[in-house]
Amino acid sequence: MIFYPDKFISLREENMLSVTKFCRIAGISRTTLWHWEKGKKIPSRENIFLLASVLDISVSKISDLPGSKPVSQTNMQPLTKSINKLAKSSNADTTRKVNSIVRDINSLARELNHASLVIKGILNSVKSIVYFKDKNLKYITVNRAFLKHFSLHKTYDVCGKNDFDFFNKKDAEFNDKQDEEVFHTGEEIRKLEQFIPGTRKQKTGLISKLLIYDNDNKILGLVGSFMDITERKKSQELLEIMEHNINTLKECIVIYNDRKLMYINKAIGSIFGYDESSFRKNDDFNFWYNNCIHPDDRERQMQYRINKNWPERDT
Repeated sequence: MIFYPDKFISLREENMLSVTKFCRIAGISRTTLWHWEKGKKIPSRENIFLLASVLDISVSKISDLPGSKPVSQTNMQPLTKSINKLAKSSNADTTRKVNSIVRDINSLARELNHASLVIKGILNSVKSIVYFKDKNLKYITVNRAFLKHFSLHKTYDVCGKNDFDFFNKKDAEFNDKQDEEVFHTGEEIRKLEQFIPGTRKQKTGLISKLLIYDNDNKILGLVGSFMDITERKKSQELLEIMEHNINTLKECIVIYNDRKLMYINKAIGSIFGYDESSFRKNDDFNFWYNNCIHPDDRERQMQYRINKNWPERDT
């Protein structure tokens, strides 16, 4: 099997698809595409069909494979009876109608194929763990972050699996029950902070569970996502500790940017007799100048401000 990288590059550029955009649609890495385009590696038969699908061309244009396009995976079985019934009709216009339907079906199948590639690319570019379940709480598909989280190969088939195939018993029961409650109550979960299942409570995440509806507004399935905020949570806790320590100081700390009050600690209340809300409400140098500074010291303080030369210690 021979792959023609030069022809592929030319066709990709004709379709105005950059390397980044093409990889996002196809769900492959830039490194993988670089190896193929430079002739370092030869894509497999399946991957050649994938490349051809994205470009909507025959595989013969980029390889020595027979001239055909990838076979669509769209299930056409539900349309079989309707087409057969129409084909047996005595209407003289039947043939034209059937041909028109087939053309529409082929067009739809091609659009669905492209749509699935786009969706796959988007899902795999998301760092959050994402999964889809059907109404029986069975997995339909997951993104690459999900597979990586559980150390599974990117080709691993999750279809038909349940939570107990991935999580420990305790986490599986928890996640399965949470998903079931969303199904039964119709109350979606949006950015709920909790531990991410499968991490032994080592990672904190924002959890979302959203319902998928069909055209009749009936629940069809569910999409769940876990966004890791562990580092952000640690930073927030550290910030809260630092702020607590600053607020327990007896010294007053005030930070102005020009004339805008940026920060003030709680010690200001015990020193000047006004709580921090009074300063934030007025947010003005004049409030501090007129209400907190002794009249005998105001001229000196004003000179400091005019010259922008504040002493390390003012007595």
